[in-house]
Amino acid sequence: MRRLLQIVPRVPPLIDGLGDYAHCLAAELRARTGIETLFITTDPEQRAGKDIIVLERQNSNALAKAIEGTGVRDLLLHYSGYGFDKNGIPDWLWEGLEQVGQSGRISLSVFFHELWASGRPWKKAFYLGRAQQRVVQKLQALAAHCFTSTPKMQQLLSPQALATVLPISSSISCSPREWRKTTDGPLNVVIFGQGHTRLRSWQAHAQRVEEWNKQAQIRTVTLIGQDANERSEDYKAARRIVGREKLNVCPNPSREFIGETIRSADLFLSFYPAHLVTKSSSIMAAFACGCPVLVPQRGTSPLFKPEPPLLYADDFSPQELLHRRERNQWHETAAAAFRWYEEHASWSGTVSAINGMLHEERPSVLAAL
Repeated sequence: MRRLLQIVPRVPPLIDGLGDYAHCLAAELRARTGIETLFITTDPEQRAGKDIIVLERQNSNALAKAIEGTGVRDLLLHYSGYGFDKNGIPDWLWEGLEQVGQSGRISLSVFFHELWASGRPWKKAFYLGRAQQRVVQKLQALAAHCFTSTPKMQQLLSPQALATVLPISSSISCSPREWRKTTDGPLNVVIFGQGHTRLRSWQAHAQRVEEWNKQAQIRTVTLIGQDANERSEDYKAARRIVGREKLNVCPNPSREFIGETIRSADLFLSFYPAHLVTKSSSIMAAFACGCPVLVPQRGTSPLFKPEPPLLYADDFSPQELLHRRERNQWHETAAAAFRWYEEHASWSGTVSAINGMLHEERPSVLAAL
């Protein structure tokens, strides 16, 4: 029986999008290929279990010892610097992988979910970015294969990394969509994600929603997330515009409930520019459930090809967007997004890529150094 060792900051039941993705990937690999997964996690709040190893200390020796103790050859690191270190500089991570790799008995792949921070000279990220970039470069040199979720991150990685772009598959789905919704009447709007992303999504579209609300074109605004409640900042911001009676809050919902809520909504709001949508599990959930997604702008960065079907707020006024709905174009965009997800971002494609990587004849972890 083939086994995969996934290294990730934390996994469910702890709240973390990265851990949720790794956990779902493990379930899909088991169901589709029979590959079993062990996890190494670094969050001290994580509980160890039959398939979960929790590092006692975040240092290179502890990581190397934990890896060697599993006896597993194939490693998949889910990398997000701030997940492993408060400053986004987990040098101990690449040092531990380099240490255990000296045996030549492991094969490492890295999924770069994030790279490094950037910012203005008066921002902390400006000073941390160079050190964060060094960690990414070290991990690239150690990896036999690299994945990332956007063409922009693929461009930023070293050409020698030969990174494969894999849009993030969603842990949320629903039954095949019945295209039964009307093309007129007040809107049911939904925002899904963690608190800071919901707030930014609301802020990106608040002026537009306010105009629609003044025209009696908003029926409900639904906020979905484990930390969503009447004290959360996104709720307070939305309440000031649409009022309490139009707001729905869904904390700790089941995946089935999330899927059906998104499926029945008229519009999904996100703050992401177009080139980042393939790294957003919440947007991919909207695609998987056949709900049209409104983003602020197309931007100038390269997009995944073929381009994800989206509605762009900067292309139309709020009233023009409603006219497009009346002409059935929201429906067409949502249907195209569902087809795009099935072809380019579904779990079948992700599992195929990971499984293919596991069966490649690849060099040892130090071959590139």
